[in-house]
Order: sequence, then C-alpha cells, then structure tokens
Amino acid sequence: MLLSNYTMSRNMRRFISISLPVLFMGAIFFLIIGFVNKDAKAIRGVSVVGINLYELNTQKAQELLEVKIENYKNSNMSLVTDTGIELKANTKNFGPTFDIKTTLENAYAVGKNKNYVLNKLYQARAFMFGVKVPIKIELDGTIFSHFVSNTLEPIHNPAKNASFIYDFDTQVFNFSPAQEGFVININELQNKILYRMNILSNEDIKLKQTIDKPLIENQGVPQALAQAQAIVENGPYIIKAKSDEWEIEYEDLINWIDFRPAKNDNEYILTATISRARVQNYLTPFVAGLRSAPVNAEFKLEKDRVVAFNLATPGYELNIEESTNQIANAIESSQKQSSLVFVETSPQITQVTVDNLGINALLGRGESSFAGSPNSRKHNIALGASQYQGLLIKPGEEFSFNKSLGEVTATEGYLPELVIKNNQTVPEYGGGLCQVSTTLFRAAVYSGLEITKRSNHSYPVVYYGTPGFDATIYPPSPDLAFKNNTPGYILIQQKIEGSKLTFEIYGQNDGRQVEIVGPVTYDQKSDGSVKATLQQIVKNKDGNVLFEKTFYSNYKSPKLYPINRNPLE
Repeated sequence: MLLSNYTMSRNMRRFISISLPVLFMGAIFFLIIGFVNKDAKAIRGVSVVGINLYELNTQKAQELLEVKIENYKNSNMSLVTDTGIELKANTKNFGPTFDIKTTLENAYAVGKNKNYVLNKLYQARAFMFGVKVPIKIELDGTIFSHFVSNTLEPIHNPAKNASFIYDFDTQVFNFSPAQEGFVININELQNKILYRMNILSNEDIKLKQTIDKPLIENQGVPQALAQAQAIVENGPYIIKAKSDEWEIEYEDLINWIDFRPAKNDNEYILTATISRARVQNYLTPFVAGLRSAPVNAEFKLEKDRVVAFNLATPGYELNIEESTNQIANAIESSQKQSSLVFVETSPQITQVTVDNLGINALLGRGESSFAGSPNSRKHNIALGASQYQGLLIKPGEEFSFNKSLGEVTATEGYLPELVIKNNQTVPEYGGGLCQVSTTLFRAAVYSGLEITKRSNHSYPVVYYGTPGFDATIYPPSPDLAFKNNTPGYILIQQKIEGSKLTFEIYGQNDGRQVEIVGPVTYDQKSDGSVKATLQQIVKNKDGNVLFEKTFYSNYKSPKLYPINRNPLE
C-alpha cells in the first residue's frame, strides 16, 4: 500500500522533530568531548573574576588571582543612602580575607563529579553558558565592627538613651539626655559587601536610612541615679582570693557602673547595674597569677612494683565567669565582700591512674652527663626535660619529641646557648636541648621501643660520650620519634641529680628482653670525623627476636663547624 505525500511529509516532520534535538545534544556531547582538555585541570568555560581557568594550572591561576585581589584591595566603594549621603570606603576597611585556595579548589572541581552523566551536563553548561565561580571570602568581625563604629558614623548613628556620665572632679553623676539617631541595616550592608567582593566589584551600595528612636527618655531616671549613688556610697568593696584580699579601686568601681534599659511590664526603664563584661576584663589579668598547676605523682620501682614516692597534688584555677557574677551580685546587693571562685584541677598522673592503666614495671632507663656545661645550658636542659615529666603515651601511639616540646623561645624561659646550625656552632634559644633528646632516646632504646626517627649530630659532642648513642633535634626537623609497641600505656619520668640527667620509662612488663650492641666506632680520622653503629635487638619472653634495628651515625670533623658566639655580627 502506498503512502500519501501528506503522510510521508508528516512522518518526515516527526522524524526531524525527534532527531534534531538528539542530533543537537549529540553534537554538543561530541563538541564537549572535543573541548575538554585532557591535560587541563579545569573544564572549558569555568572562570573566576574573569580569569579563564581552562588552560591554566593552579599555580598560574593563583598568581593571576592574587594580582587581581591585591589591586582590588586598594580600591574604593561608595555607600549611598536614600537621603543622598555618599560615603566612600576603602575595601581594606571591611576586614576581608580572600580564600584563594578554596576558591580554586571549587573552580577546578566543577564538572568532576563521580557521576559520568552529571559531569557531561556540567561540561555542556559551562561550555555554552560559562560558570563563574565566586571568590570565597570572610570579613573579620573585629575590623568590620570598628568600621561600623567609626567610619559609618555619618550614615549610621544609633539613638542614645538617657543616661548619666560621672565627673571625677566633682564626683557627681551628670545627666545625659536622650538623642534621636539614624541607622542603616548593618546585616544588609554586610551581605551587599560580601556579594560585591565575591566578584571583585566596586558597584555602589545603595542603603535605606531610617530614624532610630531612643528606648529611654526619662523613664526610671531618678531611680537609676539613686541606684548608682548607692553603689558608690556603700563602698569600699573587698575581693578575697584564697589567702589574699584587696580593695576595689574607686575608678574601677565607677567604670563598672552600667546604665542600661531594662523592661518593666510594658515599658523600658533606666537601671544602674554592674557590668559583667567590665568586671571580667578586670579579672582577666589576674588569671595566670591565681593559678596553681597540679603536680603529678612521681614513681619508683619497689619490690617489683611501681609505687609513688611523691604523691600527686591537685591544683586550682580561677573560674572567671563565676567569680565575675559573685563580685557583681555582691556589689548590687550592698555586700562589702565577695570571694573569687576556684575550680580544682586534677593531676594527670596519680597512683590510681598508674594502677588503672596497668603500669607495673620499669621498662628502661637512659642517662647522660652534662658536667662542665655553662649555667645557661644547664638551665635549658632542666626546663626542656620538665616538658616530658609524667607524659603518658597510649599503645600504638607515636611520640614526637618536637611536638611535645612546644615553643622554644625567650618567652617560654629558654636562654641562648650553643647549637649546630648552618655549618656553625652558634648560640640560640634552647641550646642544650639535644642533651634531653639524647637521654630520652637512650631510655626508649633500652625499653625496647620502636624508634621511628633519629638523627646523629653533625660532629661528635663531648657531653654524649662514645659517638653513636646520641639524637639531635631542631624543631620542626630533625625530630626524635618512637612508637609505643607495648601492650599498654607507657609513662615517662625524668630527674636531674647533680649533673646527671635520667629518663625512666614505665609500662606493662610483657617479658621482652633488650640487647644493645655498641656503640661501635670505626673509620675514625685525625680531624675528628668518625662513624659508628648501635644495634638494638628486642626479643620476646621466649627469646625469639621481635625486631632488630641498627642505627648508623656519620660524624664530620668539628673543624667544619667553628664556634661563633656573635652570629649576627
């Protein structure tokens, strides 16, 4: 049967109407495949503030973006109110932090989902319409608040409630009448700033300005004045702290008085109270001096049992929030004395702790002598060693000497003393700490622990005896590290007797036996250079070798590291 021309035409139109979109999408698909650079890290069409990322690696993209951001930071933006006031502000005044790393990570991630089809759709969209990735940005709260308080005053000046201002010359509270103000929506301003900075735009920000009415005109004013006068007249006030006490200074008391609105039934009235925030600011500098650190118990081995020979002592510290409330409440209720509130702080290591953790044996001891050291070196050794007193390391945990040491600065109490640095022997804060790391290294080796990081000194150091049994450190690297490969927690203790430093490591006795061979020196030369080996062999209770390790040391001539006590001259 023959089809009519009309029927054929209709079928042809239907075929074309179905096929064209398919062919179009297929063409786009193959087009996208053709325009996705296999070597590029971003798909075609993705950009950040006009920077096309398709042909750029992250380093080049970062460089270009940094230049644009730096130029933008030095630009201005106009804030224009509906009342006709225009205020120019430098973008730096908003306190922006541009997160370039996250921005580029987001940009390069476009079209790289796990779903293949979604990837192609993203790639098609990016190719045809482009994808503009905004810069991730945050505004520093402190800087932005300062900007609002100072720079925005011509367009944002909130109403002032009726209040009182104290005159120290006449010792009188002078009345300050209410003032009407005008404000803008700060949240709206912040959002508009962020939106523009996301794309590095300097477009004017249009803002609506409204009248701000004070809450307090004269409601409760006489009563507030009476409250404030009563606070002053009922003084002086005493603060008690443990065995100490002192009187609150007159100027501090006046500064604490805060006139503020308080809701009474259906209206606001003025009240005079003690500002908790100002009292807390007053107490903050006292926190460190009113703290007593807890003291960990110290142990020794007695009749095959780990026992405390110095019992643990709890410490205490100031509870600043509770103390603030105690002081403020006392003054507001006309009490002349208030006591600071302290909370007890528990020591980390007690006899109970040791018993509960199953620490029952001395695993190993390391010793070294620092006889002949100058006083500054002795000081640094004692201070550094104290950082490891009572340190607990759980099973399987890797100990890092540098991480546990903390900052090595004058602020932390360290003194300048000789260290090996930049092919010289020069004074630096913390010189002598390698005595501590060397001694702890020896204790860890004798305890049968697995040493994971250890470096020898550049040249033989007289304090450490026969070369080969030392461990140098210099934060962050080189480091001394070892792993707790015992079945339970291990406890580190240190002590100094005369010029001898000792580290002891306590833990669970699993019957391991440790054999040390060396240190053995060889290839010693007349210039002082020498090589050495130290072998650690650890066996289980049945005498089978668990593991063994040889530490190789290569010491150069001390002549290559001349002493320079004035490295900056």
